[in-house]
Amino acid sequence: MRFSFNTIVFPLSMSLIPFTVAASPLSFGSAEQKMGQLEISGWLRANIQNKSYSDEEHKLKFDAAKLALKYQRDKFEGNFEYRCYQFDKLCDFSSLVDANIRYQFSPNHLLQVGVQEIPFGPARSWSSNWYGGILVNMGLEDVHNLGIKYQYPIGSTQLEFAYFTGDAGSYTGKSRDAARYSANLVQTDSAHSQLEEKNMWLMRAQHQWALDDAERLNLNLGGSYWLSEIKNKSNQQSGERNSWALFGQLDYKPLKITLTGGHNDINNHDPIFTDSSMFGSFDMNYAVANKGYFYTADLLYSFALANDIQISPYATFSQLQKSTSNSSDSTRYILGTQLDYKSISLIGEYIISKNDAFVGGNTYSFAQGDPSASHNNLFNLIFLYKF
Repeated sequence: MRFSFNTIVFPLSMSLIPFTVAASPLSFGSAEQKMGQLEISGWLRANIQNKSYSDEEHKLKFDAAKLALKYQRDKFEGNFEYRCYQFDKLCDFSSLVDANIRYQFSPNHLLQVGVQEIPFGPARSWSSNWYGGILVNMGLEDVHNLGIKYQYPIGSTQLEFAYFTGDAGSYTGKSRDAARYSANLVQTDSAHSQLEEKNMWLMRAQHQWALDDAERLNLNLGGSYWLSEIKNKSNQQSGERNSWALFGQLDYKPLKITLTGGHNDINNHDPIFTDSSMFGSFDMNYAVANKGYFYTADLLYSFALANDIQISPYATFSQLQKSTSNSSDSTRYILGTQLDYKSISLIGEYIISKNDAFVGGNTYSFAQGDPSASHNNLFNLIFLYKF
C-alpha cells in the first residue's frame, strides 16, 4: 500500500540519549595524516506496528536505512548523511539529510557551510524518542537547510549565528515537492498558495552550569530566534516568519529532563488560507497552522546492566497550541524504552495523538484540526542494527 497519513515514519536518531550503540564505524586513515580520515557508519531498521485507527502492517518489515560519511583532516571536517525508506518497495522514498564542511578553530568554535541542522531549540532533537515530537512534522524541530553557521564559545556560554538561503530540496519520491527529510514549506497542487521560505536568519545562545563539584548535576538554559522571508509565488508577495524558542535541560546522571517552549508566527499573504500553510516531508503534503505556541517536555532515564546491556526508558509530550479561535490543538504523547546490546537495539514505543496528521489524522489536522477528534493510538516495535 502507498504511504498515507496512517503510515508511521521515523525521522530521528535519538540525539538526546547520552550513550550510543556500541558499534564501531568503518575507518580509513588518520585525521593527522595528509590524506585525512574517512569514517563510514549507519544503521538498518525494521519494525512491527499496531494501530487503533488501521488494520494494516501487523507484520515485520524493512523500514529504513541510514548511511553517514565523516571526513576529518586537521581542523577540517566533512559530513554527509542520506536516508532510504520503504513504503511500498525498497527506497521508494529517500532523501539527503546533511552535506556540509566545517572548519574548527577549537572544539566548540567553528564555521560550517552546507546542508545542516538549523540552530533552533535545544539541539537537533528536542526529545529522546525515535518517532519524534509533533513539532518535527511542523518544521520547527530537526530541520536541515542550506546555509552557513558560525559557532563561538564564551566561557560556559555558546553563541551560534546562521544564515540559510533556503531549504535542502526534494529528492526521490512520488510527490511534487515533499520528498524531503525536513518539514518545509512546499509547492503543491492544492488551492493553497505556492510558498517558499528563504533568507533565514537564526541565532541561538545557551549557558551551562555545573551545579556540583563532581559535575554530575548540570543545567543548560538558552533561547533561539528565527526570522525569514516567505515568498508567495502565487501572487508575488512576500511575508515573513518570526519564531522564538526558550529551553532548559537538567542533567543529573542518569536522569535528563528537557523542556522547550516558544511561539511560531508565519505570514504567508494567502488571501484564502490566511491561517495555515502547506508543508511537506516524507513524501506527503499537509497544512500547518501559521500561528501558535509550541511545547515539548521530555524525560529520559538511562542505566547499564551486566553484559554490555543498556536500557533507556523515556517519555515525551509535545503540543502546538493554535492561536485561531476555531482551531483545535495538536498533541502527541510518546512512552518508550530502548534496549541496547552491542550493535543491536530493540525499541518499543506507544504513541497517543490527537489532531495529528501522521497518526490517524488528515491533511488539515495540524491546521484547524477537529474539536470532536478522538485520540489515536499506535504501538511500534523497532529492530535496529547499527554499523
